[in-house]
Amino acid sequence: MRFDAIEDYIVRSDVAMTHYRLHEKREADLQLGNKVGEEPKPYLVPSKEGSGSAPKDPKTELLNEIIDHMNDLFIEDGLSENDMLNYANTIAGKISENETVMDQLRSNTKEQAMLGKFPTSINDAVIESTDVHNDMAMKLLSNEAEAKGFAGLMFDVLMKRLGKSANNIVE
Repeated sequence: MRFDAIEDYIVRSDVAMTHYRLHEKREADLQLGNKVGEEPKPYLVPSKEGSGSAPKDPKTELLNEIIDHMNDLFIEDGLSENDMLNYANTIAGKISENETVMDQLRSNTKEQAMLGKFPTSINDAVIESTDVHNDMAMKLLSNEAEAKGFAGLMFDVLMKRLGKSANNIVE
């Protein structure tokens, strides 16, 4: 737009406001933080020890970030937070087995890594983990002895998470 090409000038002396009204409705002196009739304090109330935000655990923050991103991706699929977190950890584990990709991640920014082998390694990890999970599931579902052994292992793992030893349980 060229300003030197504008030649129309508005004469403001002919402009009149026809529908304008100014009036005072109500006036009050607001004293925030004080009760009615109470004298205002001349200082700020000191904060209490520990009233600020608590320091954040880096591991918890990472897990929350992973869950938030996975929720954005799979919000309509009815997956639990554990499902999404386990899947993300599985894919990350598969990708970390690829030394070339891990070297690229160590040496580059996120944008640079996206131009390398990293994006295709994600697809490879998804396919490979699907194959591995299917093979393991079929083996457990088709062999009763292996299913019992796996059930025993899962019992021990879950008891360890509960803080109990499998030997301490009274039958």
